[in-house]
Amino acid sequence: MTFIIRGVSKVMTVSHRNNHEHASGHVGVADKRRRPPSGSLAHARQRKRDGEAPRPSLLAATHARRMSVAGKDHWQGGITRSSGSTPFLPWLRDRGSLTARIQSRGRFAVRVLRQRRCQPTADEAQALGLAPVALAWVREVALSCDERIVVFAHTVLPCQPRGPLTRWLARLGTRSLGALLFAHVGFSRGPMKFRRLDQRHALFAPAVKALQFSGPPPRTLWARRSQFGFGAQSVLVTEVFSPVLLAPAPSAAAPAGGVGSLRRDYGFSQSALEG
Repeated sequence: MTFIIRGVSKVMTVSHRNNHEHASGHVGVADKRRRPPSGSLAHARQRKRDGEAPRPSLLAATHARRMSVAGKDHWQGGITRSSGSTPFLPWLRDRGSLTARIQSRGRFAVRVLRQRRCQPTADEAQALGLAPVALAWVREVALSCDERIVVFAHTVLPCQPRGPLTRWLARLGTRSLGALLFAHVGFSRGPMKFRRLDQRHALFAPAVKALQFSGPPPRTLWARRSQFGFGAQSVLVTEVFSPVLLAPAPSAAAPAGGVGSLRRDYGFSQSALEG
């Protein structure tokens, strides 16, 4: 009888001690090992499982901190001189035809790198409102001026819905997409977005390969993108700029042709999409 009482007393003493520790905010060594770091989302889930009240302010601060780190290199709707883009600003902000602007500097040429049906990148699918597994027509070209590659262009056209733009893109060949986008009044252009691409982005490696740097490539490349709408179809165009574009042209610039020259050079007409 005495042994049982002592055992019960010992159990009651331990139980009382644990209750006192929880009430006073102190947790045992075993509990500390099981608990995730304070302030983490895992810690918040653990508190919820334990029936403890959440800490909204702490969770909000943690989420905001993570988003600021993850989003600092995302596509931005604006660009300033303080972002280190000063040399490229005239090119990045120009809403006119990039093809026409390069043509005004020298001999312009397009080299098709690939054109096939595949899955776009995650941020492209999000921008176009596509499901993660949706397919799109992807066209990549290198734009050159006086035989120097200056721009890597990446175009994404969703496979659905099909329409005139699908047929025209299939027949584009070595002609510039600017011949279509800026010579046909039926297109509308959305806002431009900008970012610096680095090795973490899916387009950085193909851009570096396409731009063919003679020495070590830059760690980052400036890019812009915008969405063009034509009826029920939308096409997303990303342009990655080479630092070579900032160097003086080796030959005299050709006369500025503008959109009119695009129509003449490529035989484009307003009815081209209906054919």
